[in-house]
Amino acid sequence: MSKFIEIPGGIAVLRSPETIRERHRRLILAASDGIGSIYARLPQELRQASDGDGPEADAAKEACGRMLPLLAKTLRERMAIREWVDALIIALLESWSRPGPLPDIDTLQDVEPEVYDALAEAITPFVKEVMTKAMPVNFEIKPLEEGGPFGNSPTSDTSSKVAAEPRSTKRRPSVSGDSATGNSTQA
Repeated sequence: MSKFIEIPGGIAVLRSPETIRERHRRLILAASDGIGSIYARLPQELRQASDGDGPEADAAKEACGRMLPLLAKTLRERMAIREWVDALIIALLESWSRPGPLPDIDTLQDVEPEVYDALAEAITPFVKEVMTKAMPVNFEIKPLEEGGPFGNSPTSDTSSKVAAEPRSTKRRPSVSGDSATGNSTQA
């Protein structure tokens, strides 16, 4: 379901996070590579609270969004956050009533600062949902089956196991020297 927001000079329509396309997903994934270490600095309780639904989770999601830029320690990290926000805006911005074409990742920085800030503010409640859509990863740890480091495989053939040959314990002499003069010594 699209969401209409007021921005300076018109109305912007944000697409529903469920409708982002592969081009948006790739843009978000590429931009999010640089923020992982910053995200890890968020308090664990806040990250966990933002995983749920309801007013408390929404407040935690908003707090995460506001706190993330404050945790950036270097110019590179601050730029990574900006690029990530740009990618989120482009992924969610479906249309607008302003004159001129809809910005893309290359022209977004050409909009007025007030318009950019309004768009960045408008996407904040959707960040967690967009990131989940872009990176649907299940981090649930499941116990391995017995029989090997990768579990039992129905296609594994255990009859072809080869015994490892013992390694030689002899040491080879090391050679050092000056290759230009031909002088060498053995240790």
